[in-house]
Amino acid sequence: MKQYLELCRNVLTNGIWKDPARPGMPRTKSINSVMVKYNLEEGFPLLTTKKMYTKGIFTELLWLLRGETNIHYLLVNNCHIWDGDGYKFYKKHATAAGNKVMSFEEWVQACTKNPRPEGEMGKIYGYQWRKRQRDQILHIINGIKANPNSRYHILESWNADDVENNAAALPPCHKQMQFFVRGEYLDMMFYVRSNDLPLGNPFNVPCYAAILMIIAKITGYKPGILTYVGGDVHIYENQIAGIEEQLQRTPRQLPTLTIDTPPVELFWKDDKFNFDAWLSHLTWESFKIENYNPYPAIKIPLSVGI
Repeated sequence: MKQYLELCRNVLTNGIWKDPARPGMPRTKSINSVMVKYNLEEGFPLLTTKKMYTKGIFTELLWLLRGETNIHYLLVNNCHIWDGDGYKFYKKHATAAGNKVMSFEEWVQACTKNPRPEGEMGKIYGYQWRKRQRDQILHIINGIKANPNSRYHILESWNADDVENNAAALPPCHKQMQFFVRGEYLDMMFYVRSNDLPLGNPFNVPCYAAILMIIAKITGYKPGILTYVGGDVHIYENQIAGIEEQLQRTPRQLPTLTIDTPPVELFWKDDKFNFDAWLSHLTWESFKIENYNPYPAIKIPLSVGI
């Protein structure tokens, strides 16, 4: 993952200091409009300069693909990467409604036990991907199969009305993906409007690489080039030490990923794919990372604001 370290160096060297975008956040060093390409034939793009929480990556991925909007699924799988934003969203709505506000610990415990209304996170990714007007994931799968050369293989997570109305716990950061058929390969570009480089990017890249592998598998192509496009790419001031520690490490060989799934042929009928039935067979353990030899983990703070 030399590309990642080069991007980190670029931000530290050429980034400008920006004041907090939201209350309770640190300053950032930021650059804009970057592009990085990953050839999935060269390995799975997972950081080796620090140990990554792979269970969290694939648990969140399945949560997104299932169209989930309740934090319960993440909590019962012991994945806590959305706890801060989820609790902030709950507290805001509970306060506005004049309801008693649970402590953070009470909220996590309650939402782990049952998929309660307090665990709803609004019109976040799962809603935008699977439930907004049409099922965008399924539309892409069927579209690639029916018309591989189309330029309409696009998923859009950004809905200006939902953002303006604060309808989600967090407006989409990774907001768009577009698929391209290139001979026997399927490529994909994904755009991240606002990217926390130390924490968000190392999750986003393998997540979208796995999405590309899944869609390629379903539609009968080989996974090809994954292109990351970053809008505002930044490092929070309190994350710089963690990045500098990584920059002292030499990247190791990339691991490989295999996804243990039932045969896709069983789920195609009349040129339509039963995605939910196929997806129901997957757990985070279906994603097999092999030959992963990372350096030790580095504790880097996550900023969610007030």
